Amino acid sequence: MQWEKKTVAAGLHDVGGTYTWAGCCGGDCGSLANYCQPNAEAAATCAAQVDSGAQGCSTCTTGTCVVDPFGAGAVTTVWDWIDQVNAEGFAGHSDWRLPSELGDNTGLPGDPRELETILLPPSVCGSNPPCIDSIFGPTTPSLYWSSSTFIFSAVNARVAGFNNGEVGSFGKTNDISVRAVRPGP
Repeated sequence: MQWEKKTVAAGLHDVGGTYTWAGCCGGDCGSLANYCQPNAEAAATCAAQVDSGAQGCSTCTTGTCVVDPFGAGAVTTVWDWIDQVNAEGFAGHSDWRLPSELGDNTGLPGDPRELETILLPPSVCGSNPPCIDSIFGPTTPSLYWSSSTFIFSAVNARVAGFNNGEVGSFGKTNDISVRAVRPGP
């Protein structure tokens, strides 16, 4: 796999940029049915790339999709962002996507826990975040989105913690970091 390298410059690849997995129609996040994407393209990308539950992959039937419902600084949704990365032809490619973190826990080849493959475990990371090899470029020591809806609660998506070396889930309407991946060269 080829991983996106972040930069410290403003723009699509800014290490400090944060995104929500889904916004909320009219800013109302009280129901999973209100989770949304800001445009039809982002909705289509979400529906095509999500690997375990497409809740939050549609556009609003009425009102506007608020991509930063809590005012925490999210630029847009991860699906709109990945569309922009592909439209830019980042690194000469237009097949970037969010990494999967679904996994089947077998540890066998083909286990799709892609985001976890670049995460340094807590035993290696210790108290020295970010928990990732420096070869991947600047990395904010925080949570990073995957394309995987959390199977026990569709309001959450699977995340990897480059702040602590652990994996878990996080609410789709919160803003956190993202790193794109594509098939290897």
